[in-house]
Amino acid sequence: MERRPRVWWREADGWRAGDGGGPPPGAVASLPGWVLALSIDEAGCGVYWQEAAGPEAVAAIADALRAWRDAEDGTPRGDVP
Repeated sequence: MERRPRVWWREADGWRAGDGGGPPPGAVASLPGWVLALSIDEAGCGVYWQEAAGPEAVAAIADALRAWRDAEDGTPRGDVP
């Protein structure tokens, strides 16, 4: 699936889209404040966070990325990374 490259970063009042577009997908937009930026392109999607958030942050990010991936291609994959 071809994805249009997009990037969002967190500001004090919420998310800002790099291209002036809308908010990021709900699966990742609801991640806590330690998430600093989000991106998507042809190769995949990514989350950039403050590593001081701890190991629980990685699990929350992984869950959000799976939900985002599934929403993008419409194919739920359960626990497959």
